[in-house]
Amino acid sequence: MASPFITYSPDIKKFQVNQDAVKTLSKLTGPVAVLAVCGRARQGKSWLLNQILTKMTGKGAGGFQVASSHRPCTKGLWIWGQAIPRTLPSGQKYHLVLVDCEGIDAFDQTLDYSTQVFSLGVLLSSMLIYNQMGSIDESSVDKLSCVCEFAKRIKSKAGAADEQELRALSPSFLWLLRDTYLTLDSGMATPKDYMEEVLRAGGDSGKDQTRASIKDVFPVRNCFAMKRPLTEESELAAMDQIPLSRLRPDFQQGLEKLINNVLSNATPKQFRGSYINGGALASFAQVSAAAAAAAAAAACGAPKALPPAVLLLTAEPSLSLAPPPAGLPVPASCAAVLPVGMPCADPPSLA
Repeated sequence: MASPFITYSPDIKKFQVNQDAVKTLSKLTGPVAVLAVCGRARQGKSWLLNQILTKMTGKGAGGFQVASSHRPCTKGLWIWGQAIPRTLPSGQKYHLVLVDCEGIDAFDQTLDYSTQVFSLGVLLSSMLIYNQMGSIDESSVDKLSCVCEFAKRIKSKAGAADEQELRALSPSFLWLLRDTYLTLDSGMATPKDYMEEVLRAGGDSGKDQTRASIKDVFPVRNCFAMKRPLTEESELAAMDQIPLSRLRPDFQQGLEKLINNVLSNATPKQFRGSYINGGALASFAQVSAAAAAAAAAAACGAPKALPPAVLLLTAEPSLSLAPPPAGLPVPASCAAVLPVGMPCADPPSLA
């Protein structure tokens, strides 16, 4: 079942890592991949994760909480309690961890809160799905750029030297457009072409800077479009109770293609050229939460010292790192000297 991973404590006004989640992750001694879904509230993020979970486990019951009310079901970041065993084409075994991020821009959230939630999803994942209804608009570009800039600020608080190190942290990125019918212009063959056209510099310095920030943080990116699953509004509000077989055939086909793409590209997260295990991920989550609080405080004009980012990654033999399998090239950036506790993840190319 799903359980809290990182939640906000109103008493200390900071995000904290749940200790039960730490215990759960610490049991994963081999490599771990982290698939996170972020996006606006009430747009089907939890439902999508449940479909991925069903595809991998064959179990249709349970999953992340889904409801049709105006109040978000997920608060903070939630984790599926049982990591799913997976195997790379090379034969390397690993576990896939699913993370459901609270929807951003909810009526009861501040901009700072939303940005921190989204940024934690970016930092902790090895693959990030940005779930959005409709086509890409300027508002969604601005929101994503704001998150990217905040992620840079977090990295700076931890002592990052340059943009190359930020890229080394970046997850593979999938911009998922829900309930949309894309009419691609001449020269555009895929939704990815459409996304790249939206992110292309156009001569407006402000908009160009916004787009450059997104491309800097997500050098490996893709876009996927899915059609509307149902025609009746009343049924859309209760999609979690409707069997997949009743959804429109073209939506079912698109969902199957999406899940296959996601599962083939959600590979283990890396740190300095080695895969991290569950205990290391838990420690990194604790440092990321502290760094997010420090970065937010600095942005508000009250800079705070960041706690020493010396993790159990290297201090505890029980959290030793697993080297990538033979034949998998280690990118040059993974050899760079990074602050202890900041993983080096060069994501795969998204097909």
